Amino acid sequence: GNGDIGIGYSVSGSSTYPSIRVAGQTAGAPGGLGVLDIAETSVIEGSASQTGVTRWGDYSMISIDPNDDATFWYTTEYSTGGWNWVTRIASFSFSAPTPTPPVANFTADATNISTGGGVNFQDQSTGNPTSWSWSFPGGTPNSSTEQNPTVYYNTAGTYDVSLTVTNSEGNDTKTVTNYITVEDAPISYCSSQGNNWSYEWISNVQFGSYSNSSGAVGYTDFTSEIVSMESESNVTVSLSPGFSGSTYTEYWKVWIDYNKNGDFTDEGEEVFSGNGNGSVSGSFSVPAGATGTTRMRVSMKWNAWQTSCETFSYGEVEDYTVEFTTSVPVAPVADFSTNATTVAEGAIVNFTDQSANVPTSWAWTFNGGDPSSSTAQNPSVQYNNAGSYSVELTATNDGGSDMETKTDYITVMRLPVADFTSDVTVINEGESVQFTDQSTDATSWLWSFSGGSPSSSTTQNPSVTYNTAGTYTVELTATNTVGSDTETKTAYITVNHVVVVPVADFSASATSITEGSSVTFTDLSTNDPTAWSWTFAGGTPSSSTSQNPSVTYNTAGTYDVTLIASNSAGSDTETKTGYITVTSAPSTVTLSFTDFESGWGIWKDGGGDCKYYTRSTYAWSGSDAADIQDNSGVASSFYMTNGVDVHTPGYVELKVEFYFVAVSMDNSNEDFWVQYYDGSSWYTVADFDQGTDFDNGTFYVATVTILESNLNFPTNMKLRFMCDASGNRDDVYIDDITVTASTSVTNGPVRPILVRETGRKLLPDEAEEFTIYPNPANNVLYISSDEEENLEVYIYNVSGQMVQYVTLPAGSEKIDISKLDEGIYLINIQVDDEVFTKKIIKR
Repeated sequence: GNGDIGIGYSVSGSSTYPSIRVAGQTAGAPGGLGVLDIAETSVIEGSASQTGVTRWGDYSMISIDPNDDATFWYTTEYSTGGWNWVTRIASFSFSAPTPTPPVANFTADATNISTGGGVNFQDQSTGNPTSWSWSFPGGTPNSSTEQNPTVYYNTAGTYDVSLTVTNSEGNDTKTVTNYITVEDAPISYCSSQGNNWSYEWISNVQFGSYSNSSGAVGYTDFTSEIVSMESESNVTVSLSPGFSGSTYTEYWKVWIDYNKNGDFTDEGEEVFSGNGNGSVSGSFSVPAGATGTTRMRVSMKWNAWQTSCETFSYGEVEDYTVEFTTSVPVAPVADFSTNATTVAEGAIVNFTDQSANVPTSWAWTFNGGDPSSSTAQNPSVQYNNAGSYSVELTATNDGGSDMETKTDYITVMRLPVADFTSDVTVINEGESVQFTDQSTDATSWLWSFSGGSPSSSTTQNPSVTYNTAGTYTVELTATNTVGSDTETKTAYITVNHVVVVPVADFSASATSITEGSSVTFTDLSTNDPTAWSWTFAGGTPSSSTSQNPSVTYNTAGTYDVTLIASNSAGSDTETKTGYITVTSAPSTVTLSFTDFESGWGIWKDGGGDCKYYTRSTYAWSGSDAADIQDNSGVASSFYMTNGVDVHTPGYVELKVEFYFVAVSMDNSNEDFWVQYYDGSSWYTVADFDQGTDFDNGTFYVATVTILESNLNFPTNMKLRFMCDASGNRDDVYIDDITVTASTSVTNGPVRPILVRETGRKLLPDEAEEFTIYPNPANNVLYISSDEEENLEVYIYNVSGQMVQYVTLPAGSEKIDISKLDEGIYLINIQVDDEVFTKKIIKR
């Protein structure tokens, strides 16, 4: 079954009785059939000569045991004397030889040949090699894995031969230097010459860097001169004639016998031609397949073209030897890089060949990688196990090979796995927790502690304080060079509340009030009380268990307030003596009321930008109101004509209530003021800004409170309303002004109060003198009027913003409203000093 050969046979001789013996050949025996490397073994020896019988070989047979496919069974005759003969059946088998590394050796049927000849190489290695690797520089093929290859040599030269043999026990290499010598076969060329060279001859030839000068001869054999030319290159040519006197026109040709067949007539072998009475030059290309050496002929003929084998009257011929060379590639310098040298387990690394000198093949070895080797130029390799691994690259081309090894080049790290513990998980408020990192393969840590102080940390084992009761989550992100992992433990830390005796305290919404007013008390106790017990002397109710009670005081006087705050740890009492002061209800009188229905009343206009309005649209009640506009100072105001005595009666509080609506106050810089005169100077006590305090087109009621504690109350107090707008069409209409005075301060706030009034329909249709149609309208609106004056038309949206202005000459009716959005609009038509208002709908 292992390929061994067994042989059985009879032997006899002058000193040997007829006997039976066996021998054999192992499957790996060198030299092929006929080499018995298993020694002869005797099966049985004869005991006498067999003189009476001359038959030999009868009954001889050999077969292989089918049970084990390794045992031989053999039978034949041997002698015991005289006429006696005996057969013997024997079995034998060969023990497998002890394996040893092979020893390389070889021979060749010829070592000196001519170009184009072949050599048969014969493996003579011992030790049962199982594979062969031959190297034949200069041969075709230049390598082989056959046991006995045949190689052809096409270029003259002397060449080495190398054989590496391998078996399971190792390998061995034998190299024979200059083993094969290849010589060009001699070639005979035709003759060519010039018969007369006394007038002209070849003086100099140049091929690339080669130059040769010569004298006057009809033919010169310069074949001992070697002109080197590189295959697949461009060769420059310069040819110069020599003359004894006059110059003549000379014709030049150059031939090269590329195929080495002894002539110059093949296609492409005439490489240059030129003519002239001086030097000629040019170039030609050497084909890629040119190898070895061959003949080159240079011919110069007077006054006509020549052939390569011509004998002519005037001129000269020179022959040279050309040697073709090939550029020898430079062996690579191996190098490489990678997209990453430190990666996580399972990551794929991309390697990039950076070898110099143009390698043509690559052999990579990746310790710990998958795959562990590659012949790709730029392979990708996966690393699945943590560790540090070397990478090796052998880069090869026809010039040789080079190896680059980077030791521990790739570092494979495990991704971190985050985990942690703490010394406690249940604590009281204000206590600390010591956290311990239990992550694997981490180099940095980022903690997050909700409710903790600090709330985050980069320390490996931080300590954190929790000051507030609750249940808190802890998160740890563990990181290393190749990645991170996060462990979150929800509701991990429980912080218990520590009950402490409360410290009672409280405040009141007011401590000075009038009879019948109420006070709201607010608990300010600390340490989380759970029960409250209030005592209110003089109050209704007189006690309470609410946390924040409200109490009414109906009788003037000064009263104490007591709070007992309690929780499970105890109680605390806070008493504020004389805390609430209750005074008698104030005496309040109305100093004036003006609705402008009968004129200005106690008020006077300040100038041209204050008007008496009588058309009802912008009057809160009735049809009349005061109209202030623009920003002309006093001219944009109205004020009390005569001063009012607010000192003598002992008033301490004034209230001014009025209604107003604004039209076309269209930016936040436009406002109006309420001003107060204290007997010597005017003070602004209220400022109403458009867009902040009010919108256009909406009625408001405003209340302004003035306190004697803030301003002097004189015997000649006056009030003034002043506009700070930007034009005559920016108006504030003011109506129903009520001024009251009180001998005590009421509970209301001092700052101005604005209330949007919604009970009155704004801007009713009043201008029946005009007809506006269609209504609703789409893109065009018509205004029909008997007016002979120009009409100024203002269109406002419902927010009071002017969105369109048109001047209609007398007799015109059409207004383009196509750019308006769909919705409701107010249209004001102004003729002279009168304004008429209509509502329209744009579809």
